[in-house]
Amino acid sequence: MNSFDHYISYNTRMGFYSSLDKRKVIYIGELIYKFFNEKKQHFNSLNEIKNINANDAYMVQNYFLSKIEKKFKSDITGWKLGLTSDKFQKKFNTHSPCIGRICNNFIFNSPKKLKLSHLKRVGVENEVAITLSKDIPYNNKNYTPKNILKFIKSFHSAIEIIDDKGINSEEIDIGILISMNIFNRYVILGEQKKIKELNDIKNNTTKLSLNNKIIAEGNTNNAMGDPINSLVWLANNVNLTGNFLKKNDVIITGTTLEPKWIKSNGKIKSEIKNIGTCLLEIE
Repeated sequence: MNSFDHYISYNTRMGFYSSLDKRKVIYIGELIYKFFNEKKQHFNSLNEIKNINANDAYMVQNYFLSKIEKKFKSDITGWKLGLTSDKFQKKFNTHSPCIGRICNNFIFNSPKKLKLSHLKRVGVENEVAITLSKDIPYNNKNYTPKNILKFIKSFHSAIEIIDDKGINSEEIDIGILISMNIFNRYVILGEQKKIKELNDIKNNTTKLSLNNKIIAEGNTNNAMGDPINSLVWLANNVNLTGNFLKKNDVIITGTTLEPKWIKSNGKIKSEIKNIGTCLLEIE
């Protein structure tokens, strides 16, 4: 059973019902997959996924990611949280974050050089990444900032590269955002800071620089008040995706500052106080 069929089966067992039949999910997922792969492709089917509910959007996301797994012959070992600030939740008329997943082939260690000419509109985010020390069992929303710490191996300063394909931001709603995996493309991880060295990561200042010039500043509390809260929320809601959090999974906990859209090549530096730096050179 592939990951998409597993998700359909899981939803049925959990009593989650979709307003989209399987053929419709596959149709939309194929459109998104084609859009993902072709820079010049114009996505003229936004109306197909606008105004769909989150559960339907996660079904589309799972089909899309099953295609990515097959193409790159790689497992999904990363997670991302979107809409982790009050500002973005208000914009998308929701009261909670949303979940994306990351192919192992798209996760790199700093310093890293990448060619991004195949992307249409490159966005850069500064995030706290967390690596897990062991599996996190799903236990019906009983995790707290205190009891989640035992599952954390390390923290990292991270850079996420996103590509919204130049879609008009006014056209994007929660269904589009989830279906398109929150526009994730790549994640670069800085050196690890082990949990025994640091277990409080809230209210740390952050910076993002391009060619040694600061282009944005933020704070880790922009991710749900504390990036640990992002992990707690994910652990308590991961059942939405039909998957589970596993040992060595990487979680990026939400951007600490406004995403910056990069139009030129150069050297990007992400800094998070008390955690470290992350370096990416865009060729």
